[in-house]
Amino acid sequence: MQSPHPETDPLLTHQKWMQAALSLAEEALLVGEVPVGCVFVSEGRVVGAGRNRTNETLNATRHAEFEAIDAILANNASFDFSQCDLYVTIEPCVMCASALRHMNVRKVFFGAGNDRFGGCGSVLNIHQDRSISSIRNKDNPPYEVESGFYKEEAIMMLRKFYLRENNSAPNPKKKNNRLLKEVVKLLALPVLTLVIIATRVWNGNRASQQFATLQKPLALELSNLIPAESLREWKQFAKDNECGSDPNAREYAQIRRDFLQFEHDRIASSLITPAILCPQLGPTSNRNTSHFSPHPHPYMHPPCIDENGVELVSFAAFQNGSFSPQRSTHFLQPIAHLLPVSASFKFAISRTDYPVALPSTLTENKFYSSIDDAVASSSCLAVAAAENPGHGFFERPFRFHMINAKIPIFSRAKLASPCFADILIPGEYHFHEAYRWESVQDPYPWDMKSKVLFWRGSTTGCRYNPPFNASSKQMQSCHRSNLLVWEREFARKFPHRVVNATTADYRSSPTLKDSYVAWSHVNSPFILVDIGMYTVTNVPDEKSMSAFARLFPLRQYVSFKEQLRFRYHLVTDGNTWPGRLMGYLATNSVILYAGIFDDYWMQALLPWVHYIPVRIDFEDLEDRIQWLEANDDKARQISENARELVRGLNRVRAMQCYVGLAMLTYSSLYDDGV
Repeated sequence: MQSPHPETDPLLTHQKWMQAALSLAEEALLVGEVPVGCVFVSEGRVVGAGRNRTNETLNATRHAEFEAIDAILANNASFDFSQCDLYVTIEPCVMCASALRHMNVRKVFFGAGNDRFGGCGSVLNIHQDRSISSIRNKDNPPYEVESGFYKEEAIMMLRKFYLRENNSAPNPKKKNNRLLKEVVKLLALPVLTLVIIATRVWNGNRASQQFATLQKPLALELSNLIPAESLREWKQFAKDNECGSDPNAREYAQIRRDFLQFEHDRIASSLITPAILCPQLGPTSNRNTSHFSPHPHPYMHPPCIDENGVELVSFAAFQNGSFSPQRSTHFLQPIAHLLPVSASFKFAISRTDYPVALPSTLTENKFYSSIDDAVASSSCLAVAAAENPGHGFFERPFRFHMINAKIPIFSRAKLASPCFADILIPGEYHFHEAYRWESVQDPYPWDMKSKVLFWRGSTTGCRYNPPFNASSKQMQSCHRSNLLVWEREFARKFPHRVVNATTADYRSSPTLKDSYVAWSHVNSPFILVDIGMYTVTNVPDEKSMSAFARLFPLRQYVSFKEQLRFRYHLVTDGNTWPGRLMGYLATNSVILYAGIFDDYWMQALLPWVHYIPVRIDFEDLEDRIQWLEANDDKARQISENARELVRGLNRVRAMQCYVGLAMLTYSSLYDDGV
């Protein structure tokens, strides 16, 4: 019996289009993107295609579906999607499913389900939800979905991606309760939120200018921006200080990425004012507008906003090349001579750990009232929140101040996703820590370290309010308290493996001068765990502090020097980024890192090469411990890689080279006539 003609066999037709989507997914895999590809088909032909480009564009919303839709609308702004079918390798996420609903797509065919963020049945049923019937008086009917086409191929491609960074990476293990935790933030938002985001982004059926502007090079080309003479002086300064002298080197990648968004718009001097930075304060006629500080002290200038800590700074080369006020910018003075003799500009510095500038076209408000308001107003931040459930920043941040403005505020940290306009540079804190780390030497070689996974910290990262209960949502939605919950569960399963390593029997080592070793821990057949808080912060009062300490008894404080005895260190975010991460990476230990924030130098940091990645909800921490037990040599190599990396970065002079290049870039983009 003859086979049906391929063009009349529905199954073969579906396979044909899904193979095209798989080819695009493979292309994404080859360039380091999450391997998802898609094609839109109408009347038997492909009318649009796309693959993931989130890393290339530094935009968490650039999923394959968005890429394809924008390509179609760029050619025909009034294109009718109602006669279109989508073939995509992985089930569309909630955001993409919402966009497809808005575009009135006819049907979606996908390969493998998306049990973390799926919007077509795995997590939410955006494609069929009848409550999403009308957006801006436009009918958005449900669409059909069909799954299973080349499912195994799609899954295998994903596995290749997650294992490609390093062949040391373990096989991912599915967690039964992971799904619910990861959609808590989404379920807490109104059902229409992401659909409205998609609607506003497209503003009808027009291609998004916001997205179109991101179709540009990955990073800014500094050699074409900075004046030649200034660049030559900086290169000589870098060589004299034993820094990398190539502005395109990986160690300066964050500068090129951060300033890319200002390549065409430039930096308007009219934006660097208290009226813009602190719009909720109203008129500033009675305020000192030269600079402001968060400290309401008699000899300080009035605060911009309580606990905000944004300060305005000016630089004038004709005033002996100095920054003002020098009280708070002394760490910048060593690079002042690198700036052009005609340079005169002002800039804003954030004195807190939090990013500040979150530009959004989805609201006309000049500042955000809460983190929930910010998430609802920013599609980029909404994606980041959905991808990182269990981080206190998205639940109850200890401090909050964000403005709706595209202003290059110099900051200590920001989310790894490209939501914020802040520019990362090393600040006063970094210089202080660098001086400290330069004097610290790790006397313990790998084989002489205790086989203990160690962490000491405080309750930073979240605001806590009584009553306290280990099983409450409050504890599990703040990453550091959730770590204590994890430790308690691990102790229940393996009581013999949870120890107070600081009370062990430490004896003098005959081979290590003035060093003491707990031999029972060094020779342990398995990894021991010592995780605990040494102090309680971010609670309303002393009574709350005592109540929290009763729930999770405090452990002894351990100095950094004493922590060097342990082979495995867990480092996790505090309020935002962990400022001491670089110092830990410089030791002879291996670092397990759980964090979602970037520091200025972290573009050079690679998972499974320089550290062991851990989820921010610690669901995979036990798996990581098992991997360490089975791969001691690989763990040691990761430690050596990290040490080699930070040896050149964790120096005061290296930070000065970085700040010098950042300031040259800023001054080159600064427009005083706007």
